[in-house]
Amino acid sequence: MSPRLLVLLIFLLPPALRAQTTYTFKIATDRMLFHDQVDKQQKLFSGKDGAFNLSADESINLELEDVLIRQVDELQEKIELDSTITGQVKVKSLKSLETLLKVFNQNKNKKDFPATIAPALLDAFKTCMYLDRHSESIEPVIEDNEYGVGK
Repeated sequence: MSPRLLVLLIFLLPPALRAQTTYTFKIATDRMLFHDQVDKQQKLFSGKDGAFNLSADESINLELEDVLIRQVDELQEKIELDSTITGQVKVKSLKSLETLLKVFNQNKNKKDFPATIAPALLDAFKTCMYLDRHSESIEPVIEDNEYGVGK
């Protein structure tokens, strides 16, 4: 094998072997970074072994994985495909979703922020997104939820 070909393979092969996130929907190029940032936060939920272990209880882990992975992916798709909002609002929604996941990652399993709060947290987030888009206050959502969700 020629040295040139070997050098070329060394530089071209590693990117091809990296796992790539694929989406089942079309994403505008200017928003791809924001989707990737949400995905990056989702990947932090898995341990080094790739297992989703936020709780000692396997059934709770399955529920949390559903909320934090599948439902967040669905929300990303819903945001991206919503033709009633502008690109700026989509970016705002994706950045807010990334922040939600980042704060969840930082605070999970603290005394006032158990991992099991995830379903209520995502539901409250969706409600707040709706209210914000309709120029309504999110205060009722904060008042109606427990401290960890409203925090």
